[in-house]
Amino acid sequence: MRVRERTSDPVPTSESTEALMLELQRLRKAGLSDLAVRSMRYPHLSAELHRRAGPVPRDTAERLAWVNAAFSALVAELPVEARDPAMVLFHAGRPGRLPPLDDRRRVADQLYTGRAYARTPDTIQRILERDLLDPLLAAILLRTPAEHDLARPAPVSGVVLRPVPLDGVGFGTLDHLRISAETVLTSGTVSPARMTLIEETVDQLRRDHVRQSPAVMLSAALTEFGEVISQQQHRQPTRIAARLSEAAGTLAILAADSLMKAGNTTASHAWYRTARLAADDGLSVELQVQVRAQEAMLPYYYGDLPRTIDLAQEAQAIAGSFVCPAVCLAAAAEARAWARLGNHTAAEAAIGRASNLFDQLGEKSGADAFAFPEKRLLLYFSGALTYLNQPDRAAAVQDRALNLYGDGAATFTLDPTLIHLDRAAGLALRDADGACQLARETIHDVPTGHLTQIVLTRGADVLAALPTSARALPAAADLRALLTNLREPAVLPAGPR
Repeated sequence: MRVRERTSDPVPTSESTEALMLELQRLRKAGLSDLAVRSMRYPHLSAELHRRAGPVPRDTAERLAWVNAAFSALVAELPVEARDPAMVLFHAGRPGRLPPLDDRRRVADQLYTGRAYARTPDTIQRILERDLLDPLLAAILLRTPAEHDLARPAPVSGVVLRPVPLDGVGFGTLDHLRISAETVLTSGTVSPARMTLIEETVDQLRRDHVRQSPAVMLSAALTEFGEVISQQQHRQPTRIAARLSEAAGTLAILAADSLMKAGNTTASHAWYRTARLAADDGLSVELQVQVRAQEAMLPYYYGDLPRTIDLAQEAQAIAGSFVCPAVCLAAAAEARAWARLGNHTAAEAAIGRASNLFDQLGEKSGADAFAFPEKRLLLYFSGALTYLNQPDRAAAVQDRALNLYGDGAATFTLDPTLIHLDRAAGLALRDADGACQLARETIHDVPTGHLTQIVLTRGADVLAALPTSARALPAAADLRALLTNLREPAVLPAGPR
């Protein structure tokens, strides 16, 4: 038994071990490119790689190559048998798209054991990740003194591990490190059952959001948000903490969207920032895509179309090859913004991309705020085709969308109103009187609780689309007077942040 002398190395604390384990768990799921793109999520890893390899390049491609090289050098300190599985799990130095985590686990497991992948909780896969690779990487990153021990681990589920020369990191140290981490990671105030109840409440609020007024939804979302945040102030197991962050991110999106509809853009921006932080703290790539796709609506309706495109493209970049309703929303939002900027080529390309993504979606129905059924896709195409000045295509899309929404249905939703206002904007150049009359009738039909700034903004867009010679028409004057009378900004409370 030999002890490696390293007197200047710090002794790792339970807090630093816990934080590093969370970073490694995230990195296994997200792949090494995530470390290059969002290094702030991996402060321990980033700090060690910086110490080893020097300053991080500014260019994204160079930064990814730098991270790959530095991480590969880090993995080189592992036992020979563990190096290839680690590179596979973290998708290090490998070109092409990120394979699903299960596929990477299967390949890494076969590399390490030479046997088929097994899915039961106490199989070699858990030994590989939890009891070997993560603690070994943690020991290297935290500069842990370790013992040299060639003991063979016990059989697990009938599979006997090959003896692994640990090159100075022994199983006695690994067990101590693992037990310390498990003690911290399993403590918390939120049980799995309670977490399920929180998520059920959040899911119900997502369903309510499509039909309730912004004021009602803001109050409900902030009430639940306060409860979630109060639990996050306590130490929770990693998975519960991630689920709480995802719940907080979802609630912050609902609050931000309500504030956007009310015209409170400053508070909406702030809540979208909170939503991004919470989503990025969780493990759901879909939620990270959702928050950016959803936030793209704010600059679209309130005058910053390039920012809409930036957010929509960022959402699609995060998704990569992953197809979900949120990435379809992002592509459709990008199409609408390009059309309004007059870039026909980019708009048509984004329309095609959104259509292709939509065709790949599995379940396309759904009645909650994050669902993206056909009628919502057509809502975005309605705006895009209107501003591409393609009235025939726009009319066909609008008719289909209104039919799917059940135009005149008993339960009010805002989307048909926005489609009618798109139609009015499209009429503006050809029939100014008809456009103004349609806009006035549409706005009159909106219930009081839903008659918010976003409706008035789209009404003003109809006036802006009129030819200069038509802006003095009586119908235009009537629409302008209506908007002026109604333009009392809905001031909703921003609530806690």
